[in-house]
Amino acid sequence: MEFVTLSTLPGIIGRYLMMLKVTDILDIAIMVFVFYKALTLIQSTRAASLLKGVLVFLAALMLSMVLNMNSINFIMNQLVRWGVVALIVLFQPEIRRILEEVGSRRFIAFFSRAEAGTAVEQAIDQTVLACTEMSQSRTGALIVFERENLLDDMVRSGTVLDAARDEARRAQVDKALALAKAAAAQDSYAAAVLLSAYEKDKVGAAALLADFRAVAAAGLRGSPRAPVQGDAARKALAAADAAIQRLGAQVNPKITLSVLAMKFRTF
Repeated sequence: MEFVTLSTLPGIIGRYLMMLKVTDILDIAIMVFVFYKALTLIQSTRAASLLKGVLVFLAALMLSMVLNMNSINFIMNQLVRWGVVALIVLFQPEIRRILEEVGSRRFIAFFSRAEAGTAVEQAIDQTVLACTEMSQSRTGALIVFERENLLDDMVRSGTVLDAARDEARRAQVDKALALAKAAAAQDSYAAAVLLSAYEKDKVGAAALLADFRAVAAAGLRGSPRAPVQGDAARKALAAADAAIQRLGAQVNPKITLSVLAMKFRTF
């Protein structure tokens, strides 16, 4: 029997390291990284507290064995028998989330941090843009930024809005505002020129008219941001509704948009 002393410890460690193969090191590295990623996903949920409770329970079990607390050790051993099933039930949302993460991303992206950094940068840009636009239109909003209190469970139970803004979307809103200005000025020619670009784009025309309708509705409510106000806004809203219905009824977009442009002189 070999006794371990401080003088012989380096030699023993060296012999064990010499027995390790490259595959052993790779196996350990992969397992550590997978556990790290799993803990990272669980950390953003309420399961983190449950995991701490499980660790405390295992520590108490080991302590009862060391101190020969037979009664406590017996009870805790009985609980451990059902522990695997209990853990699956308790961590079912987190297990499902991990599987969804693996299935919805590319394998390399799942093990990288670049995506998280890009998402943060996009969130900052979208928040700044949204606050700028809401400031100009004097629109109130409640914005929550996650800090110590994790919000992942609330986010997953909510409804995701496709509210991201980009340059293409900004350009379309500007066209809707230009169309509203033409309505306020009763300028059917300007409206016809703007709408002519959508004569062969039924989907784009419907999207533009939906934005134009929203601007007209805002003007009808007295919003200072809307270029068209009052009775003109009411007529513009009705004309936009009629045009959207015609597009939905498969009427020729060119005819629908031409009729709409002619109505502008009556606003």
